[in-house]
Amino acid sequence: MKKYNLTLELFYLFLVSFILHKSIIAQEGWQLISSFSEIVTSIYFLDTNTGFASTATSIIKTTDVGYNWNLVTNTSSSINRIYFYNNNLGFAIGSDGVLYRTINGGNNWNLIPT
Repeated sequence: MKKYNLTLELFYLFLVSFILHKSIIAQEGWQLISSFSEIVTSIYFLDTNTGFASTATSIIKTTDVGYNWNLVTNTSSSINRIYFYNNNLGFAIGSDGVLYRTINGGNNWNLIPT
């Protein structure tokens, strides 16, 4: 017959309960401000207000912390990652080696031959 250490088991039970409780409280601070009709594959924010997201068919932009999103360009392939080198120069990398570039802060995206 195996002997259990009740103190150790109570400690583990307390620890798990504490972690779950903290996780639930931490999530209470989140609120849904936007929803998308497609799966978002990448998000990149230039600053607190301005951000970009990609889907299987487009690159979209927000200028109000994500409350509203507007279509910037349709894409020929699913975009996997958006990255900005600085506030003007950005890249969107997609499946099948597709590469888009912006040189004006994401207002226009051009397909770059690879």
